[in-house]
Amino acid sequence: MTEPDADRPDINRVDCSDCGGGPAEDNIRISWVDTEKGFTEIWHVPECPTYLIERIMGEDGARRAKQRNAWAQASFPAAHQCLQAAAALAAGDTAAAPFVAALTQLVQAQGANTAAFVVLDKWVEILDQHFPPKEPNPKPQ
Repeated sequence: MTEPDADRPDINRVDCSDCGGGPAEDNIRISWVDTEKGFTEIWHVPECPTYLIERIMGEDGARRAKQRNAWAQASFPAAHQCLQAAAALAAGDTAAAPFVAALTQLVQAQGANTAAFVVLDKWVEILDQHFPPKEPNPKPQ
């Protein structure tokens, strides 16, 4: 049997110190891109303790992330209402008005799509609206 990716010398293969697993049909390959080493992989036998611990920790992390996301989705509307109420109280302060307006608009933009972050160009668009740049900075079409 030929090793998977045997013709690719640019793969940095790391040996598991627990199981010594290598490329084989039933073994498990974990791979990632390392900024210094490039494409890196480590192989484990299915019953490797290191792999099992990493898998349990990964599954637990994913479960906790889902719980936090559900909590945030449920809690965001109330937090947004509190921000809007505080912004309404601060609206009379002329010095704080642009900050309050920009923050409120940024939070509103985030609330429109809670599954993603507000992208950088939207930040710039909102901030330019409330804090116009001294030099013209036309938005590309």
